[in-house]
Amino acid sequence: QHGHPQGLAAAADLFDAILARKPNSAALALEFMERDDQVAIDDYLGGLIDRDAFEQAIGASATSSPPEHQRMLEAARAAGRPVVAANAPRRYVRLARQGFDALDALTDEQRRLFEVPAALTGGGYRDRFFEIMGGMGASHGEADAAPPTAMIESFYRSQNVWDATMASTVSGMIRGGSAPVVLVVGQFHTDFEGGLTERLRTLRPNAKVMTLSMQDTSAPTLRDEDRGRANVVMHVGSVPGAGG
Repeated sequence: QHGHPQGLAAAADLFDAILARKPNSAALALEFMERDDQVAIDDYLGGLIDRDAFEQAIGASATSSPPEHQRMLEAARAAGRPVVAANAPRRYVRLARQGFDALDALTDEQRRLFEVPAALTGGGYRDRFFEIMGGMGASHGEADAAPPTAMIESFYRSQNVWDATMASTVSGMIRGGSAPVVLVVGQFHTDFEGGLTERLRTLRPNAKVMTLSMQDTSAPTLRDEDRGRANVVMHVGSVPGAGG
């Protein structure tokens, strides 16, 4: 939950602990950073540019990234460990809505910035996505305003490009010798064996994949709706100002 301060702080604390335990092999991958940010990340980690130049170079990735993500990046930098931009640039993710043929038609240089999935993830992940997207109109006070199925399908293609790209990124980091690879990502991608989790297990069947999901509740015991959500479910309290 990218906007939850306690959850974000807990994730950053966890990464500090992982670095302390695996100082020579741990690595960080960030959903909010896009593959074309990688040169700027490497320049900053290597001391070739300062913080201001780094933030200017990555632009929107800097402004949208929560402070705790930056804290993790700085921890990896201090430890001399890699930080990898996990995600596909948004312009290509948006293009996927037109169909994967639009992505396939791009140049090899463009295509290295994203992964085109061979097929869309099915099952419960697809069902949950369509349920959420189908209710968006009602959530904005628009009665009977569910988006057409074709529109939801186009957004689902984009979701699958995100999942495929991030799974490929993490797989490549594992292949390069990083262990563990900590991917900071929105929970929908991984909860209940989500599309990203499924793709990573397929790419790396021998890797140990562990998911951790932060939930905005102070419930003292595991809630029924959290069973099967992740390997570890952490209750981090309500978002300040949200009540509860």
